[in-house]
Order: sequence, then structure tokens, then C-alpha cells
Amino acid sequence: MSTSSPLREQRAAVLTEAKTIVARATKANRDLTTHEADTLDGLMGRVTNIDKQIKGKALVDSVLRLGTAEDDPDARGVFNETAKAGIVHAVKSRTTYRTEVDRKALTSGTLLPTVGRGVEPGLWPNIFPIASLFRQEPAAGPTTRYYRFDGAEADIVAEGALKPDAGLSITPVDVALAKIAVLTSFSDEMSEDAPYLVAHLAAELSNAVVTRENQAILDTFNAVSGLLTGTGAAGNVVDLVADAVAGQEAISGVTPSAIIAHPATIATIRKARADGSTGGYTVDPLSASPTALHGVQLISTPATATGVVWVVGGQGVVIYRRGPITVEIDHGKDGWEHNTRTMRAEQRMATAVVRPSSITRLTLT
Repeated sequence: MSTSSPLREQRAAVLTEAKTIVARATKANRDLTTHEADTLDGLMGRVTNIDKQIKGKALVDSVLRLGTAEDDPDARGVFNETAKAGIVHAVKSRTTYRTEVDRKALTSGTLLPTVGRGVEPGLWPNIFPIASLFRQEPAAGPTTRYYRFDGAEADIVAEGALKPDAGLSITPVDVALAKIAVLTSFSDEMSEDAPYLVAHLAAELSNAVVTRENQAILDTFNAVSGLLTGTGAAGNVVDLVADAVAGQEAISGVTPSAIIAHPATIATIRKARADGSTGGYTVDPLSASPTALHGVQLISTPATATGVVWVVGGQGVVIYRRGPITVEIDHGKDGWEHNTRTMRAEQRMATAVVRPSSITRLTLT
């Protein structure tokens, strides 16, 4: 409201001036003079223009607040300044616009991020982009070739002795980019009467793309051979994860970057008790924990199957992209005929597992 207060004050002043002209003629029991009528028409025209400006600022405000919490309206939203201006102009002028969405991981110290599709202000974005755990590389074309190494081994040799072969093999792998896309249509009336909903549509579609991207990454993990594996009872998930962390450290000497689990599995961790079913909780139920398990970041997402936990090392995966997520608005033939607009969000990406031993798949029974 603060951005439009000066305009509202200006509107009130113009209306007061117009009312004064009418009141003067009414008090004198006469019609408006030609000069008064012309002045009144001009004043009412100014009121109409001010109303349009107020409506435009309401649209701008809704875009500026996109992706920020209700109690922190000054925080940076989902779109940069250029994109915000472009979306506003596209809706007001009914023209085509394309922008890119820069998705970032949630900051540390927050509650467990859980995938969702909500658009309520203050809750969005409410998903953790799994891709943010790994290195991002641009893709040169529709297919990208990367090389997978297995482990090399060295040994101590005596002077003049034959050096051992590293036993290293290099395997080329070609991976095709996948397009993840979604679209929706909305009426011109909605863009005029409820512009804040148009702003949220862009956020919702971007949200849907990232949600599907999370699933695509985990689907790739499932299809890769050479992963480390483990099996055990769901009630022993805390111990199973500890063993998986130790297993990766034994191979690479690097602690994994994240543990990815279904919310139901996170609930099992939360309900774990120190002494069977009668002891106190291992995790304080009044705290925001667990955001980490054995010192490794814990990610809660329904993109993971309920009986699977992924322990992943960031150094073993690369995400290839043909540009970031883009959001576009267009009218199209049907739009002109039916007064509708179409919004589309899409991206092209591929997941490359360059070190299968950096991923452990735990199956819970």
C-alpha cells in the first residue's frame, strides 16, 4: 500500500477540487459555466488516469513480493528486476515475454525443506532443488558426453622394480537432455481484476518444473549401475545411514553431502528412541531437528520412495543444463479468439553420475 499512497492522496485532492466546483454551482442554484464544465471534465480525466496508475502499481507490488515471506516484504523475490518489469509489461500490454528463473537452495538453519506445490504467499518456494547439491555445467547440445572413471590403485615399489598398473578404466557415457515443461492458461479478465494471481502462476509453474526435476535426478540414480547399496529395517535407519557415510568415506575419504529421504522416513528418525520403545526420543521433539544426521545435511522430499534413502556425495554428480528455467507468456491464435493468455515454464537438463561410488542406495524393509 505504501507505494500507492501518494497516488491515492493525489486522487483525493483532485476529487476535492472537483467537488468544490460542483458545490459552488449548487450553492448559487445555477448550472456549471462552460469553463467550470471543462475544468470538471479535465479533473475527472485525471482521476481516471490516477486509477490506472494505482492498478498498475498493485500489479508491480504483487510481482515484487513474489517468493518473499509476508513478514519480510523487503526480501529478494524469485525474479530479478528486469524480469519483474517484463512480466508486468506483458500482462498490461498483452504481449509476449520470456524470462529466466534463478533457483537457489534454501539457506542453512531453516526447518527441513519439503517438496510441495503451494502458492500461498510466505510459503513459496517450499521445495528443495536437489540439483543444487551438485556441480552445474552448460550443455553444448542435445546430447552431452561425459567420462566415468573407476578407482585407480597405487603401491609401494622397490628401486628399479616394475610399477603396478593403476587398473583404471575410462568409460564414455552419452546422456540426452530431457525437456521438463508445463503450461497453463488464464483469462484477460483475471489479469485485469486479480493481477497478483498472474504473478503466482509464474511461481507455481517454476515450482512444478523443479519438483519434476527432483524426480528426474533420482530416477537417474536408480538406473545407474555401480552404486553402493545397503539393506536393513526401517527402524534402524539411523545406524544404516551411519554405515553408508562410513562406506563412502572409506572409498573416497570424503564425507557425503546430503541424505535424501521421504518425509515418512524423516518421521521415523524423529520418533527414534534411545532405548527401544520406552526410552526418550533420540531427537528433541521440541526442536527444529533433525536438519542433519551424523553431520550430513538431511533433505526431506516425496520424490524419494518411502522405502529408499539416498546418501550422496556432491563430487560424484554433474547436472548439465541448456539454460535455466524460462517462463514465457503468449497470446496465440486461441488467445485472441477467447481473450486468454498462455504461460509456459520449461527447461532442458540431464543428470550425469560420474562417480557411482559417491551414491549409496539404502533399501528399508
